[in-house]
Amino acid sequence: TDPYYFDHMLLMYRVTEDEEYRNKASAQERAVAAQIIDLTENGTKYPNLPLDHGQAVASMFRGMTPEEIYAYIGTFKETSMPSYTGMKRGDGYYKPMLQVLEYLEANGFTIYIVSGTDRLIMRGIFSGDVPFAVPSERIIGSDETLVGKGQGGKDGYDYQFSRDDKLVTGGEFVVKNLNMNKVSAIYREIGKQPVLAFGNSGGDESMLNYTITGNKYEALAFMLCCDDLERENGNLGKADAMYKKSSENGWIPVSMKNDWTTIYGDGVTYTPVR
Repeated sequence: TDPYYFDHMLLMYRVTEDEEYRNKASAQERAVAAQIIDLTENGTKYPNLPLDHGQAVASMFRGMTPEEIYAYIGTFKETSMPSYTGMKRGDGYYKPMLQVLEYLEANGFTIYIVSGTDRLIMRGIFSGDVPFAVPSERIIGSDETLVGKGQGGKDGYDYQFSRDDKLVTGGEFVVKNLNMNKVSAIYREIGKQPVLAFGNSGGDESMLNYTITGNKYEALAFMLCCDDLERENGNLGKADAMYKKSSENGWIPVSMKNDWTTIYGDGVTYTPVR
Protein backbone atom coordinates (compact mmCIF):
# COMPACT_ATOMS: atom_id res chain seq x y z
CA THR A 1 0.00 0.00 0.00
CA ASP A 2 2.26 2.75 -1.23
CA PRO A 3 0.48 5.04 -1.11
CA TYR A 4 -2.51 2.86 -1.99
CA TYR A 5 -3.23 -0.66 -3.26
CA PHE A 6 -0.91 -2.33 -5.79
CA ASP A 7 -3.65 -2.62 -8.43
CA HIS A 8 -4.57 1.07 -8.09
CA MET A 9 -0.95 2.08 -8.57
CA LEU A 10 -0.68 -0.28 -11.54
CA LEU A 11 -3.64 1.37 -13.26
CA MET A 12 -2.35 4.86 -12.53
CA TYR A 13 1.04 3.91 -13.98
CA ARG A 14 -0.39 2.38 -17.16
CA VAL A 15 -2.80 5.25 -17.83
CA THR A 16 -0.59 8.22 -16.89
CA GLU A 17 3.05 7.10 -17.25
CA ASP A 18 3.31 4.20 -19.68
CA GLU A 19 4.58 5.82 -22.90
CA GLU A 20 3.21 2.99 -25.03
CA TYR A 21 -0.29 3.09 -23.57
CA ARG A 22 -1.20 6.43 -21.99
CA ASN A 23 -2.28 8.03 -25.29
CA LYS A 24 -4.55 5.03 -25.94
CA ALA A 25 -6.27 5.12 -22.55
CA SER A 26 -10.04 5.57 -22.58
CA ALA A 27 -11.84 8.49 -20.96
CA GLN A 28 -13.13 6.13 -18.27
CA GLU A 29 -9.64 4.88 -17.49
CA ARG A 30 -8.33 8.45 -17.27
CA ALA A 31 -11.17 9.43 -14.95
CA VAL A 32 -10.43 6.50 -12.62
CA ALA A 33 -6.71 7.33 -12.62
CA ALA A 34 -7.57 10.93 -11.68
CA GLN A 35 -9.74 9.67 -8.80
CA ILE A 36 -6.89 7.46 -7.55
CA ILE A 37 -4.51 10.43 -7.61
CA ASP A 38 -7.04 12.59 -5.74
CA LEU A 39 -7.62 9.82 -3.21
CA THR A 40 -3.92 9.24 -2.51
CA GLU A 41 -2.98 12.93 -2.42
CA ASN A 42 -6.05 14.47 -0.77
CA GLY A 43 -7.98 11.59 0.80
CA THR A 44 -11.08 12.26 -1.33
CA LYS A 45 -13.52 9.35 -1.17
CA TYR A 46 -15.20 7.96 -4.28
CA PRO A 47 -17.90 5.41 -3.30
CA ASN A 48 -18.03 3.81 -6.76
CA LEU A 49 -14.24 3.62 -7.19
CA PRO A 50 -13.94 -0.15 -6.54
CA LEU A 51 -16.38 -0.97 -9.35
CA ASP A 52 -15.14 1.77 -11.68
CA HIS A 53 -11.59 0.62 -11.07
CA GLY A 54 -12.57 -2.96 -11.89
CA GLN A 55 -13.89 -1.90 -15.29
CA ALA A 56 -10.84 0.28 -15.96
CA VAL A 57 -8.49 -2.64 -15.19
CA ALA A 58 -10.46 -4.87 -17.54
CA SER A 59 -10.40 -2.38 -20.40
CA MET A 60 -6.75 -1.34 -20.03
CA PHE A 61 -5.70 -4.98 -20.56
CA ARG A 62 -8.24 -5.66 -23.33
CA GLY A 63 -6.94 -8.05 -25.97
CA MET A 64 -3.87 -9.16 -24.01
CA THR A 65 -3.14 -12.79 -23.20
CA PRO A 66 -2.80 -13.68 -19.52
CA GLU A 67 0.91 -14.31 -20.11
CA GLU A 68 1.34 -10.82 -21.54
CA ILE A 69 -0.40 -9.36 -18.49
CA TYR A 70 1.84 -11.36 -16.15
CA ALA A 71 4.93 -10.06 -17.97
CA TYR A 72 3.66 -6.47 -17.73
CA ILE A 73 3.05 -6.86 -14.00
CA GLY A 74 6.48 -8.45 -13.62
CA THR A 75 8.05 -5.30 -15.01
CA PHE A 76 5.96 -3.09 -12.70
CA LYS A 77 7.01 -5.22 -9.72
CA GLU A 78 10.61 -4.16 -10.38
CA THR A 79 9.83 -0.45 -9.86
CA SER A 80 10.69 1.17 -6.54
CA MET A 81 8.22 1.77 -3.73
CA PRO A 82 8.24 5.60 -3.56
CA SER A 83 7.82 5.81 0.24
CA TYR A 84 10.26 3.02 1.10
CA THR A 85 13.97 2.50 0.76
CA GLY A 86 15.21 -1.02 0.13
CA MET A 87 11.96 -2.34 -1.35
CA LYS A 88 10.46 -2.77 -4.81
CA ARG A 89 6.74 -2.93 -5.51
CA GLY A 90 6.96 -6.68 -5.91
CA ASP A 91 8.57 -7.12 -2.48
CA GLY A 92 5.84 -5.70 -0.25
CA TYR A 93 5.05 -8.90 1.64
CA TYR A 94 4.45 -8.81 5.38
CA LYS A 95 7.21 -11.02 6.82
CA PRO A 96 5.12 -12.23 9.79
CA MET A 97 2.33 -13.30 7.43
CA LEU A 98 4.83 -15.25 5.35
CA GLN A 99 5.89 -17.04 8.53
CA VAL A 100 2.26 -17.91 9.28
CA LEU A 101 1.73 -19.27 5.76
CA GLU A 102 4.91 -21.33 5.90
CA TYR A 103 3.89 -22.75 9.29
CA LEU A 104 0.40 -23.66 8.08
CA GLU A 105 1.65 -25.27 4.89
CA ALA A 106 4.22 -27.29 6.84
CA ASN A 107 1.36 -28.61 9.00
CA GLY A 108 -0.89 -29.78 6.20
CA PHE A 109 -3.09 -26.76 5.54
CA THR A 110 -4.03 -25.73 2.01
CA ILE A 111 -3.51 -22.00 1.39
CA TYR A 112 -5.77 -19.85 -0.77
CA ILE A 113 -5.38 -16.17 -1.62
CA VAL A 114 -8.81 -14.50 -1.70
CA SER A 115 -8.43 -10.91 -2.83
CA GLY A 116 -10.44 -7.95 -4.04
CA THR A 117 -7.71 -7.38 -6.62
CA ASP A 118 -8.23 -8.63 -10.18
CA ARG A 119 -7.43 -12.35 -10.36
CA LEU A 120 -5.00 -11.95 -13.28
CA ILE A 121 -3.14 -9.18 -11.44
CA MET A 122 -2.89 -11.42 -8.38
CA ARG A 123 -1.55 -14.27 -10.50
CA GLY A 124 0.98 -11.85 -11.96
CA ILE A 125 2.06 -10.78 -8.48
CA PHE A 126 2.62 -14.43 -7.52
CA SER A 127 4.49 -15.26 -10.74
CA GLY A 128 8.26 -15.45 -10.96
CA ASP A 129 10.55 -15.24 -7.96
CA VAL A 130 8.24 -14.89 -4.96
CA PRO A 131 8.84 -15.60 -1.26
CA PHE A 132 5.81 -17.89 -0.99
CA ALA A 133 4.44 -19.77 -3.99
CA VAL A 134 0.67 -20.09 -4.38
CA PRO A 135 -0.60 -22.14 -7.36
CA SER A 136 -2.71 -20.11 -9.78
CA GLU A 137 -5.75 -22.32 -9.16
CA ARG A 138 -5.69 -21.27 -5.51
CA ILE A 139 -5.85 -17.55 -6.29
CA ILE A 140 -9.35 -16.07 -6.17
CA GLY A 141 -9.94 -12.45 -7.10
CA SER A 142 -12.09 -10.03 -9.02
CA ASP A 143 -12.79 -11.16 -12.57
CA GLU A 144 -12.90 -9.81 -16.10
CA THR A 145 -14.07 -11.55 -19.25
CA LEU A 146 -11.81 -13.97 -21.12
CA VAL A 147 -12.55 -14.68 -24.79
CA GLY A 148 -11.04 -16.13 -27.93
CA LYS A 149 -9.06 -13.59 -29.95
CA GLY A 150 -11.33 -14.12 -32.93
CA GLN A 151 -14.55 -14.23 -30.95
CA GLY A 152 -15.62 -10.63 -31.51
CA GLY A 153 -19.02 -9.93 -29.99
CA LYS A 154 -20.25 -13.52 -30.08
CA ASP A 155 -21.41 -15.25 -26.94
CA GLY A 156 -19.10 -18.06 -25.86
CA TYR A 157 -21.89 -20.58 -26.47
CA ASP A 158 -21.93 -19.58 -30.14
CA TYR A 159 -18.16 -19.59 -30.63
CA GLN A 160 -15.64 -22.40 -30.94
CA PHE A 161 -12.00 -21.93 -29.90
CA SER A 162 -9.87 -22.91 -32.93
CA ARG A 163 -6.38 -24.37 -33.15
CA ASP A 164 -4.89 -21.01 -34.21
CA ASP A 165 -6.82 -18.99 -31.62
CA LYS A 166 -5.56 -17.32 -28.43
CA LEU A 167 -7.17 -16.73 -25.04
CA VAL A 168 -7.30 -12.97 -24.39
CA THR A 169 -9.08 -10.59 -22.03
CA GLY A 170 -12.41 -9.37 -23.32
CA GLY A 171 -12.25 -5.95 -21.69
CA GLU A 172 -15.42 -6.26 -19.61
CA PHE A 173 -15.54 -6.29 -15.81
CA VAL A 174 -17.42 -9.24 -14.27
CA VAL A 175 -17.37 -9.05 -10.45
CA LYS A 176 -15.58 -7.28 -7.60
CA ASN A 177 -14.48 -9.89 -5.10
CA LEU A 178 -15.30 -8.00 -1.90
CA ASN A 179 -17.84 -8.36 0.90
CA MET A 180 -20.42 -11.12 0.29
CA ASN A 181 -18.88 -11.81 -3.11
CA LYS A 182 -15.86 -13.28 -1.29
CA VAL A 183 -18.07 -15.78 0.53
CA SER A 184 -19.82 -16.81 -2.68
CA ALA A 185 -16.51 -17.19 -4.52
CA ILE A 186 -14.96 -19.25 -1.72
CA TYR A 187 -17.73 -21.82 -1.75
CA ARG A 188 -18.16 -21.80 -5.52
CA GLU A 189 -14.48 -22.40 -6.19
CA ILE A 190 -13.31 -24.34 -3.12
CA GLY A 191 -16.51 -26.05 -2.06
CA LYS A 192 -15.53 -26.00 1.60
CA GLN A 193 -15.83 -23.61 4.51
CA PRO A 194 -12.39 -22.35 5.62
CA VAL A 195 -11.14 -22.94 9.15
CA LEU A 196 -8.74 -19.99 9.25
CA ALA A 197 -9.12 -16.58 7.62
CA PHE A 198 -6.91 -13.50 7.68
CA GLY A 199 -8.08 -10.06 6.57
CA ASN A 200 -6.92 -6.47 6.71
CA SER A 201 -9.85 -4.37 5.46
CA GLY A 202 -13.59 -3.91 5.66
CA GLY A 203 -13.95 -5.88 2.43
CA ASP A 204 -12.89 -8.99 4.38
CA GLU A 205 -15.67 -8.77 7.00
CA SER A 206 -18.02 -11.25 5.31
CA MET A 207 -15.20 -13.74 4.71
CA LEU A 208 -14.10 -13.64 8.35
CA ASN A 209 -17.64 -14.05 9.67
CA TYR A 210 -18.38 -16.89 7.23
CA THR A 211 -15.28 -18.75 8.43
CA ILE A 212 -16.32 -18.75 12.09
CA THR A 213 -20.11 -19.07 11.72
CA GLY A 214 -21.65 -22.54 11.97
CA ASN A 215 -18.35 -24.25 11.22
CA LYS A 216 -18.24 -27.95 12.15
CA TYR A 217 -14.53 -27.53 12.90
CA GLU A 218 -12.79 -25.20 15.30
CA ALA A 219 -12.29 -21.98 13.30
CA LEU A 220 -10.57 -18.65 13.84
CA ALA A 221 -10.60 -15.29 12.07
CA PHE A 222 -7.82 -12.70 12.34
CA MET A 223 -7.86 -9.01 11.41
CA LEU A 224 -4.57 -7.21 10.75
CA CYS A 225 -4.86 -3.66 12.08
CA CYS A 226 -2.75 -1.04 10.29
CA ASP A 227 -1.72 0.91 13.41
CA ASP A 228 2.02 1.26 12.64
CA LEU A 229 2.89 4.72 11.31
CA GLU A 230 6.67 4.36 11.65
CA ARG A 231 7.46 1.20 9.67
CA GLU A 232 4.48 1.12 7.32
CA ASN A 233 1.86 3.22 5.57
CA GLY A 234 -0.57 2.88 8.48
CA ASN A 235 -3.92 4.53 9.13
CA LEU A 236 -5.09 4.90 12.73
CA GLY A 237 -8.70 5.62 11.76
CA LYS A 238 -8.94 2.39 9.79
CA ALA A 239 -7.11 0.50 12.53
CA ASP A 240 -9.53 1.72 15.20
CA ALA A 241 -12.47 0.67 13.02
CA MET A 242 -10.94 -2.80 12.62
CA TYR A 243 -10.38 -3.16 16.38
CA LYS A 244 -14.04 -2.25 16.94
CA LYS A 245 -15.24 -4.72 14.30
CA SER A 246 -13.03 -7.43 15.80
CA SER A 247 -14.59 -6.92 19.23
CA GLU A 248 -18.11 -6.99 17.80
CA ASN A 249 -17.62 -10.09 15.66
CA GLY A 250 -15.26 -12.29 17.63
CA TRP A 251 -12.21 -11.88 15.40
CA ILE A 252 -8.67 -11.86 16.79
CA PRO A 253 -7.10 -8.43 16.15
CA VAL A 254 -3.41 -8.29 15.29
CA SER A 255 -1.54 -5.04 15.96
CA MET A 256 1.07 -4.45 13.27
CA LYS A 257 2.71 -1.98 15.63
CA ASN A 258 2.75 -3.99 18.87
CA ASP A 259 2.53 -7.64 17.81
CA TRP A 260 5.10 -7.66 15.00
CA THR A 261 8.83 -7.21 15.61
CA THR A 262 9.21 -6.52 11.89
CA ILE A 263 6.92 -5.83 8.94
CA TYR A 264 9.04 -5.95 5.79
CA GLY A 265 12.30 -7.22 7.23
CA ASP A 266 15.72 -5.71 7.76
CA GLY A 267 16.93 -3.09 5.32
CA VAL A 268 13.52 -1.56 4.56
CA THR A 269 12.80 1.96 5.83
CA TYR A 270 9.52 3.82 5.53
CA THR A 271 9.78 7.52 4.69
CA PRO A 272 6.45 8.85 3.38
CA VAL A 273 6.54 11.22 0.43
CA ARG A 274 5.03 14.52 1.49
